[in-house]
Amino acid sequence: MSTHPTTSLALWVTLAATALTAAVVAQWYGRWKNNRPPVKWRRVGELLELTLYPLKSGRGIDLEEADCAELGLCTTDKRRLVLRDRFFLAYNASSGEFVTARGHPKMVLIQVVPREDGDVTFLAPGMPELRVRLPAEGSAVEKRECTTTASQKNVKCAGIKSGICGTVARISDHYTTEAAVNIWIAWINYMSFNERVVTVDCGEDAALWMSQYIQGRSGIRLGYHLIPVVPRRRVSVGVLAAFHAVYTSLTDHDT
Repeated sequence: MSTHPTTSLALWVTLAATALTAAVVAQWYGRWKNNRPPVKWRRVGELLELTLYPLKSGRGIDLEEADCAELGLCTTDKRRLVLRDRFFLAYNASSGEFVTARGHPKMVLIQVVPREDGDVTFLAPGMPELRVRLPAEGSAVEKRECTTTASQKNVKCAGIKSGICGTVARISDHYTTEAAVNIWIAWINYMSFNERVVTVDCGEDAALWMSQYIQGRSGIRLGYHLIPVVPRRRVSVGVLAAFHAVYTSLTDHDT
């Protein structure tokens, strides 16, 4: 008894489709199994030190404990302003390049101290206290066009609508004075990839303080990462696309 050619072809197609489906399911299950959190944990090491750096390249704060939040480590003392790791950054007002201790070693002596009233204080040798009041997370922003002083090129920025955007100590005084600071968003070039990211500028008094201490002349500004004004980075475009090609589970929400 012979088998009809059409029946044999259909059988082979069915077998091939079944095998392909099984392979895809097996691959998916393997990835799911490898990526899911383990049910049983085993000790592989011991954490000896825990240091948080509120200002990138500034002086670190040694911690006994820390919260592992969505955007990294943060302090646990809710009575004071919660400090997050590297949520302050100094950058060049002209080029937009971020500034680190590699080029300005004095930065490692800048201390960031949280206050109970929600303000934050910057301290450095030979400098008066700089006190900054940060806008609340989720503050409303008004999109507008700004012009940088150095390059005179239009850059995207935003002004915080709140009447009290910042409280700082002017460097000419040795006491704290109230001052409304216009906070705006500036594009900066970050990392060695020349990636452009957004930071919230902390105003003229903070820029004057940072500039005088770091390099003795104007040109340095202080940026702050304000949630959710500062947008998340997109993993499918730009420099992160290479990471996304390897770590396919990486999403914009992870940045």
